[in-house]
Amino acid sequence: MRWLGIFLTACVVLAAAQAVATALCVLLIVGLVYGLFVAPRETLGLVGLILIAGAFQAYPLAFLAVSAMLVAISMIRRR
Repeated sequence: MRWLGIFLTACVVLAAAQAVATALCVLLIVGLVYGLFVAPRETLGLVGLILIAGAFQAYPLAFLAVSAMLVAISMIRRR
């Protein structure tokens, strides 16, 4: 019976952690929507920065290659 109590307690703790994580995600989404109305430029800049950081973390070599190509193209256009 002791193992059953430990197992049930662990399940309750995990359910509470999941509820907290869900509430934080909803709060983040509400904050982003509010930010879009209050300061859209900064909010979209933050979202773009997060996307760029995610791309760099997932595909570092491809991201560096694309960055190098963009720098080269911008240098060629200036001439």
